[in-house]
Amino acid sequence: MLLHEKRKELARLVRLTAKRVREGADYRWTNQGRCNCGHLAQTLTGLDGGQIHRIALYSEGEWVDHVEEFCEVSNKPVSKLIQEMLSFGLGIDELHALERLNLDIVVRHLPKGRRSLNFRLREDLLIYLETWADVIEAEISWYQNPEAQIFINKKLFVMHQTRVEVPEPLDENPASGCEIAAFKTDFHKRRFPIKGYQRKKSYRSRLGFRKGIYFAGKT
Repeated sequence: MLLHEKRKELARLVRLTAKRVREGADYRWTNQGRCNCGHLAQTLTGLDGGQIHRIALYSEGEWVDHVEEFCEVSNKPVSKLIQEMLSFGLGIDELHALERLNLDIVVRHLPKGRRSLNFRLREDLLIYLETWADVIEAEISWYQNPEAQIFINKKLFVMHQTRVEVPEPLDENPASGCEIAAFKTDFHKRRFPIKGYQRKKSYRSRLGFRKGIYFAGKT
């Protein structure tokens, strides 16, 4: 399946996830099978929340930790789960941001007055999922016709950030910086690697993931 076809299907599945959550599916940010990433995982894999939660417990931490430690060749159950999710055209940065509802291109196109979201709230998750689906579809349309005007939540869709941070060249060859800039603006390289995140072992502040309960859950 071509990338744009996968992405179009991903947008549909993201909307399906929002629909299920809106209609009353059990939502608990403290449960890794029923949180933000957990609900998308349910849609993409067909597993239920309990199964996903048990898989996640085999690895220490929460979803942001699982994604940061993801390895394609790992035999960890949670890595295999993530690998299956990525097969739908999902970007690793998108999955990482979903748990905190903070992917930049989605945040920039949220409804007017919503510059940030509370990642623990059902209603805010719904806003994020629906905007994210719109963004995915807008990206596809933009690459088919970059001149087209596309609106999301009454805002003009902007594919790229207005300011791109380009690392300093490692040598004095000017071409180095140009190559980096071109790399940054290419569509297929827009999926920036996860960067700048301070690992705070946030799972310790999450209900059910204090050290004693965590190991009790594993056994």
